[in-house]
Amino acid sequence: MCSSSPNAAPGGERPEHTLEACQLTIAQGADFIEPELVMNSDGVLMARHDPRLSDSTDVAARPEFAGRRRTLMGPEGETLTDWWTFDFTAAELKALRARQVRAGRPKAHDGLHEIPDFGELSALAKAEGTARNRVAGLYPETKWLLEHAAAGLDIAAAISAAMTAAGRDKADSPVFVRSSDHLILKTLRRRIGTRLVQPVCPEGWQTGAPATIPLDEIAG
Repeated sequence: MCSSSPNAAPGGERPEHTLEACQLTIAQGADFIEPELVMNSDGVLMARHDPRLSDSTDVAARPEFAGRRRTLMGPEGETLTDWWTFDFTAAELKALRARQVRAGRPKAHDGLHEIPDFGELSALAKAEGTARNRVAGLYPETKWLLEHAAAGLDIAAAISAAMTAAGRDKADSPVFVRSSDHLILKTLRRRIGTRLVQPVCPEGWQTGAPATIPLDEIAG
């Protein structure tokens, strides 16, 4: 998730999902960076762990955005009140500054770095790999498919368009697209040749429970 952590136990020298964190991670030797992708109201893919903004940005301290806070249902059926990426334009998100999310990690860079979009991350990985004469790949993960759809946003279309625009839509590209939702992966398989990854876990995280997604579904 572009949160650099070499040998220091706490890790996360930079707020995660920032260009600065990804650049440092590659410099420390990472072969791939793993941005998790959500969308804004413009339909642009942005790097955030999920669409919520309160924990990873300074949005709560911005009075101009106080009225944007609202409640919706999360992927696990939970009721969540927060600020959401899909209620903000790209320019508005760029006005925010990233913060360290996890307790026990350095806060010295809070408030210094922007929220990058996927195009910026893709360009960074290519440039940093070229500068070091090696490949720096991408391992993006899509998040909150149904919630994006409810906001009128097609994250599968955005992913396929972004991969094609970046020239990363071929099977031999240094890219793996990961999603917990097999439906988006099936859609992407029809549109791009990029390698796809499907995480599988037991239902309810219970030992011995059936898999959340049958293997024949993944084969499709």
